[in-house]
Amino acid sequence: MPVWDEVLRLTHWAVVLLLGLCWFSAEQGEMAWHQTFAYLLLAVLLTRLSWGLYRSGTARLRTLF
Repeated sequence: MPVWDEVLRLTHWAVVLLLGLCWFSAEQGEMAWHQTFAYLLLAVLLTRLSWGLYRSGTARLRTLF
């Protein structure tokens, strides 16, 4: 039985992927892509925050404290 649900796993892997893409696009000087990846990262982080506030079980942020 998995401890975390699919949305939680997806958002965590999306953060890893988007941080890598932000770093790579900045190194290559592709600032338009860098900005796009950064906005996507913000959307993923806001999704994770809202999921942690309103979801029950292990996805809740309250379980961290």
